[in-house]
Amino acid sequence: MAKPQVVVAPVLMSKLSVNAPEFYPSGYSSNYTESYEDGCEDYPTLSEYVQDFLNHLTEQPGSFETEIEQFAETLNGWVTTDDALQELVELIYQQATSIPNFSYMGARLCNYLSHHLTISPQSGNFRQLLLQRSV
Repeated sequence: MAKPQVVVAPVLMSKLSVNAPEFYPSGYSSNYTESYEDGCEDYPTLSEYVQDFLNHLTEQPGSFETEIEQFAETLNGWVTTDDALQELVELIYQQATSIPNFSYMGARLCNYLSHHLTISPQSGNFRQLLLQRSV
């Protein structure tokens, strides 16, 4: 019976260091999700804030659960007039009807907002305005 051969791997001297800084790919932004947690301070208009959030949900639908509560709280502080509520309804409706993959997310968003927006202007609440818009 032959004796097993022991193979010894050559020792390589690596130039890698455990103290090297972390690698980030170009275009990486570590504070991407922080912009949604901060609320509306960085946005000059309701339209820009809502559209940015809708685009974010379109690209990352899994973030709905973690970010919807803060989004609704921010809207409650910002949507204080009939016009602002109408603008919100229009933005969500346009996103849900123009982007096929957003229809389910739009329905979830509308359902959440219909239960959590506190403004009830004379023209109707969020749900009533949405139903009028879709007719």
